[in-house]
Amino acid sequence: MEQLQVELASIQEKIEPFVQYHEPLITISTMKEKYWHCNSPIVIDSKMTRHNVYLGIKDKFEGKTDKKLIKLAQRKMGDLLRKNYSEMFE
Repeated sequence: MEQLQVELASIQEKIEPFVQYHEPLITISTMKEKYWHCNSPIVIDSKMTRHNVYLGIKDKFEGKTDKKLIKLAQRKMGDLLRKNYSEMFE
């Protein structure tokens, strides 16, 4: 059982860098109180880079928890990450 736990920890350690590209942590906020945008941190070689994406005018969505806004943020951030880090999606 211990050997399986060690093996699982090893596999998770190897997979962890790829997860940030396929399931990015997305933060949605407003910009200049007029627009929605989101950002996502990506860590490469212990250096963090934040990627930002414009989502649209604030009036188009009902708030941060609007399902359409969340889906739009996930789609646009996914597109940006695929474009910038294509080798992680092959």
